[in-house]
Amino acid sequence: MDTRSRRIPPALASLFVQVMLIAAAAPGDGANVVRNVAFDPASPAALQHDTDVGVTFEYETDEPGGVRIWFRPFTAGSLSPDYAAHGSPLYTESGSGTGSFRIASGEVLVDEVRVQMWTDGETALLYEEFFPVRFHYAASGEITNIQLAPPSPAAVNDGDNVVVTFDYMTPEQDGVLVFFRPYSGGDLSPDYAAHPSEVYPAGAGVGSGWFTIASGAVVVDEIRVTMTNPAQSTTYHEFRFPVNYTFQSTAVEPTSWGRVKTLYR
Repeated sequence: MDTRSRRIPPALASLFVQVMLIAAAAPGDGANVVRNVAFDPASPAALQHDTDVGVTFEYETDEPGGVRIWFRPFTAGSLSPDYAAHGSPLYTESGSGTGSFRIASGEVLVDEVRVQMWTDGETALLYEEFFPVRFHYAASGEITNIQLAPPSPAAVNDGDNVVVTFDYMTPEQDGVLVFFRPYSGGDLSPDYAAHPSEVYPAGAGVGSGWFTIASGAVVVDEIRVTMTNPAQSTTYHEFRFPVNYTFQSTAVEPTSWGRVKTLYR
């Protein structure tokens, strides 16, 4: 019987594949395994309380009595506070399945999702995996479908923009502002420039933003997402997610004296 437990480190490249935070389990060499895990909405995302994150997956088992498979949200190494999550039917042989979880109250950052496969009577743990994610739950508003161009990881010339697009939803009648800001080593990145925010009206829609580094060799390893009221006196969401953008001065094309004479002839 194949009993395994692995915790995937929250690698930078994993998350901004949005999917990155669409995550996939590494193929196993045993008969009890969960593969091809995907989250909807994809990570990273800002969500209102009681909004489900759906999970789809494929599995394989050689347990003759069948297995139960559960996905559970984690925050800072422990089960997330005030969560609710799916039960499990009895899974046999191989196939696909679904699940979901949500947070009912409080400001909670789900930074991992754990999957476990148990025997039917919960007497033996057959498989366990942790997926790094960023789902920020709060009382108002949502930011989903966050896309980056170029996608992380990437090398970017100083002064070139990383463009962000996203979907939003807000019940706030005055609308909201949404900001994306680059971070390096825990602080705002040096010599950065970034987009202002229009007022996104109540309801649902799409938005965009950008950031860049004006000069210097800078590694942007996180992006901070913020949703506020128009006066910026109330913050509805604020969290960071990992990326890997290496900003550098524009490379000079190698040339020769003959080429220089030709260019200026």
